[in-house]
Amino acid sequence: MAHAWSGQDIAQFLSWSPKHAIRAFREQVGSTPHAFVVEARLEHARFLLSETDLAIHAIAERLGYPDSPTFCKQFQRYHACTPSAWRRQRQHQRKSR
Repeated sequence: MAHAWSGQDIAQFLSWSPKHAIRAFREQVGSTPHAFVVEARLEHARFLLSETDLAIHAIAERLGYPDSPTFCKQFQRYHACTPSAWRRQRQHQRKSR
């Protein structure tokens, strides 16, 4: 997941205009290439946070973020909590079961 394909990359690969490639991607997938990559990264982040003991910086690196603060900001933007807080909530929920 280190390289995230952009709309420009997809257009170039298909020999289409960027506008046409992004529109076609959105019609097929339901989101822009960027939003799709962000959602996929965050889904994998949630899995790694709940199923492993990897450090936050290791998860950020594994998912292709340039650094852990960038990962943490994006995670918090989508989940309204930090990755560490999300992990603690999941651990608490598991113990409560």
